[in-house]
Amino acid sequence: MKIEHWNDKEIKQACSFTELCNKIYEKLDWEEDFDLSYLQNPNDFVEWQSTLRKKFIKLIKIPDRKRKEECIVIAESTSKNIHSFKKYETEMIYIKSWFETLIPAIICIPKLERADDLPAFICLHGHLMRKENLVGLRKNLIYSGTWAKDLAELGCITITADQWGFGERGHARKSVKKNYDHLERKYALNMLILGHTISGLRIYDTMQQVDYLLSREDVDSSKIGVAGLSMGGTIASYTAAIDIRISMAIVAGFCSTFKSSILEKQHCTDNYVPKILKYGELGKILSLVAPRPLFFINGVKDPIFPIESAIHTYNELRKIYELLGKTENLGIDVTPYGHKWKGNKVYEFVKKKWLDVSFLSN
Repeated sequence: MKIEHWNDKEIKQACSFTELCNKIYEKLDWEEDFDLSYLQNPNDFVEWQSTLRKKFIKLIKIPDRKRKEECIVIAESTSKNIHSFKKYETEMIYIKSWFETLIPAIICIPKLERADDLPAFICLHGHLMRKENLVGLRKNLIYSGTWAKDLAELGCITITADQWGFGERGHARKSVKKNYDHLERKYALNMLILGHTISGLRIYDTMQQVDYLLSREDVDSSKIGVAGLSMGGTIASYTAAIDIRISMAIVAGFCSTFKSSILEKQHCTDNYVPKILKYGELGKILSLVAPRPLFFINGVKDPIFPIESAIHTYNELRKIYELLGKTENLGIDVTPYGHKWKGNKVYEFVKKKWLDVSFLSN
């Protein structure tokens, strides 16, 4: 038996789970095929991007969408589910999804003089939120932001749905103490044991909402975007990375690196996709959105997505957009706030890219 003599600091480090994760991260067997350094021209990138997208789709385990089905909507026609505001009105619908499950959603329709070929956004809420928060029908208790309402007032059709684990798809109400159905970890862990991921399921539902928007005669099919905060930012990023029908992504409180955020901070279960680091850091996944318009909102006081790593990833992406000659399609708003949605600069980005403000009603 060999006896080694270690000091207290060495013993403490050797007992640290964080130190173990750091060492594993440093020794990760990255897929060499996805090294960005060899990309020299746009054609190289297109081929690289196509290959990585296929790998990511398999990794995130999205339910099979090969069989194209008719978009089926169940409408709530009672008057209590229709609200009229100065610049838009809302409607409540349910969209059929995987295994005949339903996506409870609120549609915001702008009141415009010209109400055809409008841009549309799928607005994705974060943890501890629900669809009513984003349209201003329910007060935000923790996170601020009513981007479904704001974008509708700008002249965009918006749809916002309850994510699995929240609102009509998980709120246990009086039975909270007796079961954990209201906790997202049930959804995330059950999907893993069933061979799927909760993020894959949420991406699938978001793609069903793209189908719905494309079925509307008043939507411009070339202008369908996703916009989300926190968990919603995650799903916005991943769906835009996979589904090229999405032509703009707004991501608040998610741009970072896996190492400095997901690995080093306390995060919700849905953030952990098995083997995702096999292909590289978050910047590579986000590069699947390029050269489409992509805008980030990150706060300097965000405790779970550090601003330094957000800027690092943004700068990595800027090199990709420069290679493609589309730097005007990439933007970031570094706010003095924390983990929240602040929309002033991003709305200017949307207006510049998509909106003819001359036809908006007063």
